[in-house]
Amino acid sequence: MKGTNDFVMFTLAGLVAFVMIAVLLQSPADWLLILGVGGFSLFTLAWIGMYYRLRRELPEHALVNATYLNLDIGFGRASRAGFYNTLRLIRLHFERHPIDQWSILLIAGLAMFAVSAIGYALQG
Repeated sequence: MKGTNDFVMFTLAGLVAFVMIAVLLQSPADWLLILGVGGFSLFTLAWIGMYYRLRRELPEHALVNATYLNLDIGFGRASRAGFYNTLRLIRLHFERHPIDQWSILLIAGLAMFAVSAIGYALQG
């Protein structure tokens, strides 16, 4: 599963970078969109960093070999296994390392994304 997770992480990082570049190259710059995509990019970068730090520090941990894809097609908890594993990874990271560079990037990304969402909601 480590090989699959590596593929997913690098593909996700590439996709986020591609979207960020596309948003930055828009000709009238939409600052709320740039803020939202920048926040999502920071969140994704922090999540990937947390995964690789866990993998380096605890190579036999269950979350290293867990899936982060929602492959099961169905309803209920089974279809959200990847999302729950992501939340478990973030919680474990905050328990082991309360404040570090990945935690700060995650919090900044969420804050930027929230400001962007609130800005769009206030625009109408």
